[in-house]
Amino acid sequence: MPPSEKAVRKQEIDQALEDAGWRVVSYARWSKGDRTAADAIEEYPTDSGPGDYLLMLDGKPVADVEAKKHDVNPENVVEQAMRYSRSLTDSPFRFDEYRIPFVYATNGPLIYTSDLRDTLHYTRQVAHFHTPDALRDFLTHDLSAADAWLRTHPINDPDR
Repeated sequence: MPPSEKAVRKQEIDQALEDAGWRVVSYARWSKGDRTAADAIEEYPTDSGPGDYLLMLDGKPVADVEAKKHDVNPENVVEQAMRYSRSLTDSPFRFDEYRIPFVYATNGPLIYTSDLRDTLHYTRQVAHFHTPDALRDFLTHDLSAADAWLRTHPINDPDR
């Protein structure tokens, strides 16, 4: 019998987050002030229901992680994480309708992510969760400025 979603979370996803440098902590414990610079908060409440994990970096919500059991394709769950990212009202971020920059969906062995700052926000598979330092680095890149520049500067290819 395949493991339940709860078992996958406790046996695989918690460990994968910890391996990437995130401290997994319950929402109750975190809300009482037990915080670090890189927390993966379990069952974080949103206006659309609780997200499985909210990655909090330096006091700011940066990613929702939705967890499923092995027989669920996580690529199909990214939209659920995006829905939670729209309803996170206490976030300082705003990327069109989204209130956090990144989302993940996983079933343990497979992890998919999307960068919601990008207007195209395509979903891609990754081997591991990004580390807190990697997400800090990603946040330093201004995708909207790069997108605007590319839209206003034609590519002059002499071979065309």
